[in-house]
This record gives sequence, structure tokens and C-alpha cells, in this order.
Amino acid sequence: AESYPPVSKMKLLLCNNPFYRIPMDKQFTFHFHSMGDQSGINWHGDKGYEYGITYYINHRWNPYWGGEFMYEDDHFGYFPVQGNSLIILKAPVKHKVSPVLKPNIPRMTIQAFI
Repeated sequence: AESYPPVSKMKLLLCNNPFYRIPMDKQFTFHFHSMGDQSGINWHGDKGYEYGITYYINHRWNPYWGGEFMYEDDHFGYFPVQGNSLIILKAPVKHKVSPVLKPNIPRMTIQAFI
């Protein structure tokens, strides 16, 4: 999986992030997700990991298609699906993915856990 170009790019971005650099010696676990119509993920906190990271593969996404990354810390918030971007979440912040509302185009991500 680590030789797959999007995974290599994701790891490069994580290790060279100007806001918070994640050391290369950390243990990474990668998962690929394709979420179709009405797919979502309920509230959870990535228990057992130091970080949960989402890398959006979709190059275009309409806000009416759902699939937003929602979180609850001191307040509620969300991140829209934005292609070629990363969300780095320090565990155990509660978060979820709202249901996808576009049956023809899946929400594509690579998840990394550290």
C-alpha cells in the first residue's frame, strides 16, 4: 500500500506539514474507503491511536453530495470534502462522516492511523 502514489503523497505531506510534522519513524496503518450513496460513519474517537488522518482523493465534490467530516471537541464543526487535502485529528476527538447523498460518485479517501 505504501508504494501506491496517493499513499506516498499522503505520507510526504504528513511528514512535511508546516503546522505539525509527524515523524517518519511512527507506525502508519492505511485504509482505503469508497463510500457510496447513503454511506456514512457514526460518532467515534479512533480509540487506541495517537492520530487519525483523512486524505480526500476526489478532485471534485459538490457540497450537496454530503459526506462531510464532522467533529465535536469544545464545540461542533465540520470540514467539507475538499480534494487533495488532509485532515489530521489528534485522538480521541469524537467525529463522524455524514451520509453521502450522491449515488453515482463515491466519496474516496485514504485513512491513516498512527
